[in-house]
Amino acid sequence: MRNIASRIWPSTIWAGAGLAFGLAVSAVPSAQAASAPAMAGVCASCHGTNGISPYPTYPNLAGQKEGYLAYALHQYQTHQRLGQQAAIMSGVASHLSADDINALAAYYASLSP
Repeated sequence: MRNIASRIWPSTIWAGAGLAFGLAVSAVPSAQAASAPAMAGVCASCHGTNGISPYPTYPNLAGQKEGYLAYALHQYQTHQRLGQQAAIMSGVASHLSADDINALAAYYASLSP
């Protein structure tokens, strides 16, 4: 009896762990970031908590192309992007690291428009 239990118990634990991991992974769509980056709270004040802006003069970020978002943030950061909101966006982008920009771009690109 002991030999059977010692062979069944470890395999049961691993099967259960695999099932739990599989369920946890499948609960989050693969294309969507697991959680918002820390700086997304600043973005949300104008662009909405879900990347859909409540204001008609601010663009939606949800579903934008990741490369476009990263490029735009870098352009604001280096004061190369002009426009009506450039002063605001340059101020926000000036505090972002390259990792912050990449994380924000990936996060907003992963959201449904």
